[in-house]
Amino acid sequence: MGEAETAAVERMVQAFHHSLNSLGGGHARRALIWYLRDEVVPWLRAASTEQTHRRLLRGAAQLAFVLAQACVDESDHYLAQRYHHLVLSLAREAKDAQLYAVGIRAMSAHAQLLGHCQAALQLAVAACEVPMDPAHTGINAFLLAQRAVAHGRTGDRPAALADLNKAMDIHEQPPDADHDPYLTYPAAALTFQKARTCHALGDIDGAIAALEASHEQRSNQQLRPRILTDIALARLFLTRGDVESACASAEAAFSRSGHLRSTRTATDLVHLRGQLLSYRAHPQVKALLHRIRASAQSGAADAVS
Repeated sequence: MGEAETAAVERMVQAFHHSLNSLGGGHARRALIWYLRDEVVPWLRAASTEQTHRRLLRGAAQLAFVLAQACVDESDHYLAQRYHHLVLSLAREAKDAQLYAVGIRAMSAHAQLLGHCQAALQLAVAACEVPMDPAHTGINAFLLAQRAVAHGRTGDRPAALADLNKAMDIHEQPPDADHDPYLTYPAAALTFQKARTCHALGDIDGAIAALEASHEQRSNQQLRPRILTDIALARLFLTRGDVESACASAEAAFSRSGHLRSTRTATDLVHLRGQLLSYRAHPQVKALLHRIRASAQSGAADAVS
């Protein structure tokens, strides 16, 4: 085992990470499982230098991380938990503190998604306590941003704002599109976490402003996060009573969702449609619901033909 295998794994990490963000967790999950099981695991068992073995372990941990996130996106929460633990095991064996902390942080976000706010906070705190190189500002901002949301969800406003402000202060934008997603932190993702923190603290206007900024910072290829941002915006606009803006964000989310395979996103869209039904007397909402229904019927007809 040598440079060819480690370089291949690192390229595949980038490819699967991009697939998750652009197409959703349902697209390449089986291919990722196959690649990890049938290609990477045999390489880990083969003879190699210590440096090569550690690089392969790190790559395997990163692939397991993407697989865990894909399982979360597909609402397969038991498997997601198993792969999160695999990330920690591989990162520990690779002696990679940054990746270990990222794995704990992912478990915090997963717990938060499932409504386990105290567990999410405990995990976010644990992730931030992993000894970290201060030069890795992207990772540190990534960890702090999750702890900020977790503090917000448990009602600790001062701690939430302190973590959010520190994350914003130390953050550095990745220099290019091919950055290492496990050492850097895109501005759009940090701004999205700012929106979540604001929302948790009851600052609806601040959350909307942050979501709009995050949307502007996303590339068109990041389809899944863009749709999730549109959904979050639509919900917040409805909370504020701005039905027209909610319709614009909702229409953007529904119109972009056709190429995505994401159970989480599909579920969020169903819930959003349910919220819109409460406003169906509004002419713009009525027209939007008609277009959504017509689009769904057209898709069903295409599937049958």
